[in-house]
Amino acid sequence: MPYGRAKEFLNDVMGLPISTGGINNILQRIAQKALPMYHVLKEKITQATCVSTDETGVNINGKNHWAWTWQNDTLIYIVCAASRGFKTIAGAFENGLPNAVLIHDRWPSHFQMDAKAHQICTAHLLRELNYLNELYKNKCNWTIAFRSLLQDAIQLKKELTTADYYYPNIKRDALFERLNQWLLYPINEQYKKSKKLQKKLLAKQECILYFLLQSNVSPDNNGSEGAIRNIKVKQKISGQFKTLETANLFAILRSVIDTAIKNGNNVLNALHLIATFGTE
Repeated sequence: MPYGRAKEFLNDVMGLPISTGGINNILQRIAQKALPMYHVLKEKITQATCVSTDETGVNINGKNHWAWTWQNDTLIYIVCAASRGFKTIAGAFENGLPNAVLIHDRWPSHFQMDAKAHQICTAHLLRELNYLNELYKNKCNWTIAFRSLLQDAIQLKKELTTADYYYPNIKRDALFERLNQWLLYPINEQYKKSKKLQKKLLAKQECILYFLLQSNVSPDNNGSEGAIRNIKVKQKISGQFKTLETANLFAILRSVIDTAIKNGNNVLNALHLIATFGTE
């Protein structure tokens, strides 16, 4: 909610006379108290074995900034920054995520992060392939075949049990063989954008089907897109953040709130504990 709307609600509905400045002061104090938990979330992400990441534009006082998220099934860590480049990643995780498989789209900055392995988001990749199929009116064999390959791999992921990852699997081996064949497949020169995508994927071949090698690795980073959706909702309602500091107050509190939700905890109880027992 915008501060003005929050003031109206608290004044008119709750009977609590408070100014927008007072609301801002309250949020600053509780965000400060939430900082220890926010740092714990960062540390837990650093130790995780699987993390997905994404970033989205944020309007701060009329200028474009970026909100970054790193998350998994139980944790969310959000940072707002002026840069979409690697320096934001390095500032957030100076030692990288050496224990984790990092799931992301093909934004180059993500590949610069030190990680156990990288997994390209198949949802993003399928959207690119769908675009190419529409562009070439389903006449480029490579885009059709590569889309089918990814769809078959995603289906196999659904069928695999945890134990299957520890033993040879004929279907999985066949998919890796198909991957190698289609990355080397000669594409007609008239399909330049398909050739360009193929060349880029060939350079990152080990990042395409890694999700079939580890049970807890998802084929997409949809969870990260969901984790930053609240920032988009915030901007649709309020228009923008006034300062980077205010955006990061939102990032701190949203990280704590969304982590509480992921773990089935009551959000109001969690915030009450932070407000009551948090350290300044």
